[in-house]
Amino acid sequence: MGFSNLRVRHPSNEGTPNLIKRASDRLNNFRNARYEAGIILLDADREPCVTAIRSKFSVECRVEFQLGRDLRFLHLVVAKKKLESWLLADTDAVRQSSGNSYYSAVEETSTANYDHTIRELYGDISKVALAGKLSSRFDPPRGSSNSESFSYYTNLLNRLTQNH
Repeated sequence: MGFSNLRVRHPSNEGTPNLIKRASDRLNNFRNARYEAGIILLDADREPCVTAIRSKFSVECRVEFQLGRDLRFLHLVVAKKKLESWLLADTDAVRQSSGNSYYSAVEETSTANYDHTIRELYGDISKVALAGKLSSRFDPPRGSSNSESFSYYTNLLNRLTQNH
């Protein structure tokens, strides 16, 4: 997988409403920094569909989302299940970050009871703190093998890095 030039910006305490609110600023900042693409990654939370999530963004972002994939600079990726299921898909990262050498990701993490698993492994931890613990250890190819929706996301990243 071609992730060598990929930079990940994790807005640590921003939360989804503020991320959406500041997306236009980020779009312009990413373009000014001459990034090849920008990706906003969210989980669906309680929204009925991706269209409902898109409608919360500024007009500038919504126009960008409507461009053809090869022409689009800003991409919106919405996880079918909670992003936590993606994080639990990398067995090695979870073992290293939790200290639990017995953990093994289920074949398809989106079907797992990830809230229960997270509590067992990490106690009462926020989504942001969990992402912080796992992000430096997480390996996309390992995670892709246990999550269909994460595999879709990594395939998108591959296409973007090959097109630019």
